[in-house]
Amino acid sequence: MSPGALAGAPGLHDGYEERQRNRPVITFRKLNYNCHDGLLVACEAGPQREVTLEIHLNPVWHPAAPPIVRVHFGAISNFEEVRDFFEPVQESGKRGALDQVVGIVCREKGQWIVDLARGGAVTIATPKMPNNQ
Repeated sequence: MSPGALAGAPGLHDGYEERQRNRPVITFRKLNYNCHDGLLVACEAGPQREVTLEIHLNPVWHPAAPPIVRVHFGAISNFEEVRDFFEPVQESGKRGALDQVVGIVCREKGQWIVDLARGGAVTIATPKMPNNQ
């Protein structure tokens, strides 16, 4: 069968353009700054169902960014799990940085992953976009 024999045949590509026009637009949520290789220098859990992380950014990833940013997660539905994750991290920082940030990414709407080099990773479940400045 020649390569052009299927050109007019019905099949896989029928309606392709229409499907592309009507497909939902996927937007990825991301922070203003890339926290990869940053140093977590402080974290505070509470008093509400919230966590604030203070991160010293690596200038390689964001040369024009401020040296330190604060990332605030509010309305956390799995707050107890998140608080329990950060308690030992806070204790580890009595002699300097708490941990190195591998990354902070949105897995899907309402689920953010904070990945630390030594502490591991935790999913923060919140309907709100984190505030980072």
